Amino acid sequence: MGLTDLVKKRTLFKAKLNRIQTTANKHDACNPMEDHTINSLLEDLALIKTKVDAIQEEAATLCSTDDEIEEQVEVSEWFQQKILHIQSLLINLRGSTVNPNGIGSGPHVRLPRMELPSFDGRHEDWQSFQDLFIATVDNNQSLSGAQKLQYLKSCVRGNAASLIQSFTITDQNYREAWGLLVDRYDNKRELVQAILKRLHNQPSVKTESPSGLQKLLDVTQECIRSLQVLGRPVDTWDDLLVFLVVEKLDSNSRREWAMTLKGSEPPSFKDLHCFLDLHIRGLQASGDHLGSHSNAKYKSNGNQMGGDKRHAQSHLGVSGGSCQVCKSAHLLHQCSKFQHMTICERVAVVNSSSLCINCLRPGHWANKCKTRGVCKFCKKKHNSLLHGDSEHKENHASSSSKGSGSEGAVRSVVSSHCSLNQVLLKGVSFELWYCEVV
Repeated sequence: MGLTDLVKKRTLFKAKLNRIQTTANKHDACNPMEDHTINSLLEDLALIKTKVDAIQEEAATLCSTDDEIEEQVEVSEWFQQKILHIQSLLINLRGSTVNPNGIGSGPHVRLPRMELPSFDGRHEDWQSFQDLFIATVDNNQSLSGAQKLQYLKSCVRGNAASLIQSFTITDQNYREAWGLLVDRYDNKRELVQAILKRLHNQPSVKTESPSGLQKLLDVTQECIRSLQVLGRPVDTWDDLLVFLVVEKLDSNSRREWAMTLKGSEPPSFKDLHCFLDLHIRGLQASGDHLGSHSNAKYKSNGNQMGGDKRHAQSHLGVSGGSCQVCKSAHLLHQCSKFQHMTICERVAVVNSSSLCINCLRPGHWANKCKTRGVCKFCKKKHNSLLHGDSEHKENHASSSSKGSGSEGAVRSVVSSHCSLNQVLLKGVSFELWYCEVV
């Protein structure tokens, strides 16, 4: 029999395995499978395994190159893992019928199937993975060592998977593979350092928002609990924890926190925790989300200039932007550093970031921009912050003298060396003018 004929026979057994797996997946504790059916399917699996092994042995003798031999080895491994997986499904169905008597005699509830934990080699995730895997797989007496090893290999990723990938699926190899992972990752010193690094490297909250503050508090609490599980004296670290968290707060929250402090005694972390809980609830109740003050200001200005509410929202942006200049959580036109740049410097930022010259956002050019706004001085399709015209110099100077102190503080001043009247930006030529930032 040739190799092609063997492949056809092997495909037939592959289809049989898929049918058996489909049958097993249709049953659970609330829809049990009869024991005699389970035994019959297990016998079918054993027979398929015997025939597939015979096919693979014959196929190996027909291989003439190393690549062909390697391919047959991979196929054998696939069938072995598939059969072990289906066997574990059938074994788990044994005795899974809900007892109609006693405590569980009420209506049957179909619970979702529990997902196995996963681990990618990060030390800070090892504790939770180890506890869950031991509870769901390692302590399961109905599983063989080979089945446990199959589950273990399906749960690990990255460096952890590379560590045990050479182990073949056998009963004897499970304990050795699991022990290798424990030796590598169950390192208390490494775990503590990883958790402290995560605690210290949390991003700072740039703008007062309930979501940002909540995430800061949640990650901090998670790190504290992990350190307590490892037996570290976290209860005596109040001063350090308060310092680390307060340094991550935005300026408004830090000021509010300082106003709650009384006397000269250092506050406890519990005090800070209570403050942040109340502060977050207050922000949520008032609807004060990220960038709401800035948006209200720009919407107000848009209405004064005759723009409608929808135009103000689309042209001036919503919260959650990322500035191309300072990388903070605001849109480019809201950035004070961008506002104080010269016209040429602004154009360079827009050009290097591939932004639309009309709305100052990425993803399209001005000829495709759906924003209805135009330059408020020349009425052309570009942003006012990028418009320059020498004839407006005097107008700008005169308006500067009439403006209030707060408005004059944010006016752009063009450097004397930037005397270009035309700038070519991504193939679009437009005039520059010295504008007042609004």
